[in-house]
Amino acid sequence: MAKVWWCNQTDCWDDEYAAGYVCAAEPRGPGGLKYRRMVSQIRRGDIVLHYLAGTCAGVVAVSRAESSSQYGIVPVRGPRCWTHRAHGWYVRARYHAFGKPILRHRFIKTLAALRIPEGPTSASGRIRYAYLTRASPRVLAIIKAAHASPDAWPHWAR
Repeated sequence: MAKVWWCNQTDCWDDEYAAGYVCAAEPRGPGGLKYRRMVSQIRRGDIVLHYLAGTCAGVVAVSRAESSSQYGIVPVRGPRCWTHRAHGWYVRARYHAFGKPILRHRFIKTLAALRIPEGPTSASGRIRYAYLTRASPRVLAIIKAAHASPDAWPHWAR
């Protein structure tokens, strides 16, 4: 059965989305490894919800893993994040971007109430500051319910 993941995107969103990958480079210093290494657990067919922080914080896309995770030189090159060769984990992904983000205020309380260990929200009820976290089919259902057009989702994420 496919797993569901939550990916907190920042500056690398444009590069990863354009290239069709979910990537996590090994950290250069201590810390941060746990949630980057979770990319190594993604398998072909898994679903990833992509959350973009900032002024319009919300879920901006959903993707399906087209391959299982691999380790090596990250195959993404772009002007924002992947300007140097980096070792890490990566997954080829089929993205479906939404026209408008599914805004955080529409789902955060319901999502936080799930209290998923290593999930998208912290104990304080905020989006966890981590690259990739565990989610669940219930998280996927909550995000779909918060979307103004639930029928706009791709068939593989329904």
